Amino acid sequence: TCHNTFSNYTLFTRFGEQTIACSESIRRILIEKFAKPRGSVRTIYVGATPLPSLSHRRIRQARAGLGLDEDARVIASIGHLTPAKDRSSLVKAIVLVKQFLRAKKAVCLIAGDGPERASILELIRRNDLSDIVKILPANTDVTILANLAEFFVLSSVQEGLPYVLLEAASVGKPHIATNVGGIPEFVIQNETGLLVPPRSPQELASAIEFLLENARETRRLGRNAQQKFKKQHDYDRFIDETLQVYEMVLSVREGG
Repeated sequence: TCHNTFSNYTLFTRFGEQTIACSESIRRILIEKFAKPRGSVRTIYVGATPLPSLSHRRIRQARAGLGLDEDARVIASIGHLTPAKDRSSLVKAIVLVKQFLRAKKAVCLIAGDGPERASILELIRRNDLSDIVKILPANTDVTILANLAEFFVLSSVQEGLPYVLLEAASVGKPHIATNVGGIPEFVIQNETGLLVPPRSPQELASAIEFLLENARETRRLGRNAQQKFKKQHDYDRFIDETLQVYEMVLSVREGG
């Protein structure tokens, strides 16, 4: 099973009768760039269990635990602090709209860890963003962030089909995300979220402003994302389709 895009094709084995790709973009890469036979690669969208919705009391407790005001508006971003996730573009976008965010009492919570943590923290310090951008530990409860946030931001330059898109959508929260890898297979422009080019802080900033100014549109995108999650990433469907691939391979091996 292949879950991400990559550039070093020697890392992917040529053996095996069947390969499962978690998105159509990965399937195309395996066929076109790695020369896997078309009939040997099948796209199966990963299944996910919906996150629970928290009570108002639990959300108030979570806000207090994170040091947030009760009326603070929350933007969230989850993932490793690595070059592939390009969190620096997100922080640079926040620089462009920091006065707007302060006026809207909005904060951006970035949960994750990795080799770029120190440089991201320095970027936050240098641009006087410590009151509106907070770096949270990688083990921060995703359920809490999904319930607190109005929407999420994903600034990656390389992706398969990230699980966080599904987690957010499972509780009706949309993403602003970059148009890379398998992301456009879930984030449909103006339908289930907003797409921007990679490494484009200005476009990220404009999209953030738009959703903060248009709460009704944010909720509409979130509802649509939730419906797409239920249809495309049902866990039972995922298990059934995966079993079909295993059974097919075993049947061929056994001469069935």
